[in-house]
Amino acid sequence: LARQNQEDQAVTAYERAKADPAWATVAQQRIWQLRPPESQEEKLKLAKTKAEEDARRLVLQHEKLLAADRLRASVEHITRHDLKTPLAGIVSFADMLLEHPNLDDNTRKGLAIILESGYRALHMVNLSLYLFQMEQGTYHLNQEPIDMVPVINKILRELAQQIERGRTPMEIRLNGRSLEKGNRFFFLGEELLVYSMMANLIKNAVEASKPGQTITVSMTTTPTWARIDIHNVQSVDPQIRDRFFEKFVTSGKKFGTGLGTYSAKLIAETLKGSITMASSDAEGTILTIELPVPQSIPA
Repeated sequence: LARQNQEDQAVTAYERAKADPAWATVAQQRIWQLRPPESQEEKLKLAKTKAEEDARRLVLQHEKLLAADRLRASVEHITRHDLKTPLAGIVSFADMLLEHPNLDDNTRKGLAIILESGYRALHMVNLSLYLFQMEQGTYHLNQEPIDMVPVINKILRELAQQIERGRTPMEIRLNGRSLEKGNRFFFLGEELLVYSMMANLIKNAVEASKPGQTITVSMTTTPTWARIDIHNVQSVDPQIRDRFFEKFVTSGKKFGTGLGTYSAKLIAETLKGSITMASSDAEGTILTIELPVPQSIPA
C-alpha cells in the first residue's frame, strides 16, 4: 500500500499491526517512515525505538561472535586431538627403530632427527592448548627448578643452520662472563613453556639481525629473580614499540603472525615472572625476562 501511495490505508494497516507485540516496534517504525514524528514526544519515542533496535542488533551480533568463538575453540580442540595420535605414533615408531642394533650411522642420525622433530611437533600441539588455557585463566602451573643452560643450548642447535646462513654470531654470558662448560643457571618454571618462549625470542633476534651483528644472551642471578637479557643491534619499528607484546602485532616479516612476542609475555606472566622490551636506534633492542628463582638448587 505504501508503494502505491495509499499512505492512509498503509498507516491504518500498521496501526492494526501495532496491537501484536511481535510487530509493534516494526509497525511504529513504518508509520514514522510514512509520516515523520512532529511533536517532541513522538521524536523522543522514535529515538528510543531506534536505540532499542540498535541494542537488539548488537546483542544478536555479540551472540553470533560468541557462537563463532565457541566453534573455533571446538575445531582447534578436535584438531589438536587428531594431530596428537599420529604424532605419538611417529615418535614411538622412530624410538623403537633406534633400539635396533644393526643400524648404520646415517640411518641412526636420520631416525634421531625424525624422533626429535616428532617430539617438537607434539610439544607444539600441546603448547597451543596450554596457551589457550592461559588466555582463559585455566592453566594449572606446575613449577620446578629448571636449568636454563641446556634449554638455550638446545635452541641454538635447532637454529644452527639459520644462524650460520645469517652469519649472526651468538654470545652467551652468565653473570658477566662468557658461558663455560659446567655452568648452570636455575629458575623456577616449566621447561616446555620456557623453551617455547626463549626459542621464539632468540629466533626473532636472529631474523631481525644483519650479517655480522652479534646477538647476546646474558643470564644474571639476583636474590629474587633469574634475569635473562636478549640483545640485538637492530631496533624495533617505532610504529609497533608501544604494542610490541600485543596479539597479532608484527612488522617487516613476510609470514609473521604477531604471536611470538604475545605468547612470550603470556608465558612469562603465567610463570609469575615478567618480560619487558627497550629499543632505540642507538642501543638496539633488549628483551628482559625475569623469572622466580628456586629456594634450593638441585645437586
